[in-house]
Amino acid sequence: LQFPGYCAVREKKYLNYLRFITGVEGRYQEFMRCAHGCDSQTPMWDKYSNML
Repeated sequence: LQFPGYCAVREKKYLNYLRFITGVEGRYQEFMRCAHGCDSQTPMWDKYSNML
């Protein structure tokens, strides 16, 4: 399973929260193994919502 992250341009608030939760809080470090600092370079929020 690979987590591509969020679009840094269109989904900045989600990407910033991910960086906060993994960096400051030190939780869910496995999510930060994605390429480009978890900037998917394409919107992903709708795709993640559909998975739920």
